[in-house]
Amino acid sequence: MRRTLRTSMRAERVPPRHSWLTGRRDEPDATCPRCGRRLEAARMSGRRTVWCPHCQK
Repeated sequence: MRRTLRTSMRAERVPPRHSWLTGRRDEPDATCPRCGRRLEAARMSGRRTVWCPHCQK
């Protein structure tokens, strides 16, 4: 987590990494970078979030 936050802070944004969900969350048919299955999306507390129902139980 710390490494991810440091990388984001240096880039002054969330960098588009192939292994991160952030690089795929805006794609129409986004897939999980780990398992390749389709990502789920929902609004939680007024914000959109995405997750892999297989990898993130």
